[in-house]
Amino acid sequence: MNYIFFILIGLGSVIVTVGDIVMRKWVATNEWLWYGVGLAFYFIGLNFLAQSYRHEHIAVSSIIFVLFNIIVLTVASKVFFGDSLSWQRMTGLGLGIAAVAVLTIGK
Repeated sequence: MNYIFFILIGLGSVIVTVGDIVMRKWVATNEWLWYGVGLAFYFIGLNFLAQSYRHEHIAVSSIIFVLFNIIVLTVASKVFFGDSLSWQRMTGLGLGIAAVAVLTIGK
């Protein structure tokens, strides 16, 4: 995997995470402007994922993208919303990292 792949995945994941946070704002306020802004962030972030397919298999790209998104979203939800980081959530993140390692070992 090259650095361009990780840049695409990293940027896309952060952008989709911003979309997740904006969608949470839409749910809290029920203002449709937030919904449209959230969709725009999703669209842009998923374009980065699509570009990453040029550098890695679709399954590996998608898993790494989702894992990065979950990690960034976990940190953002802790910082912005005070959500807790339970041992179950931390275990799930660890298993996700292990899955990526297993998928990339055979390369």
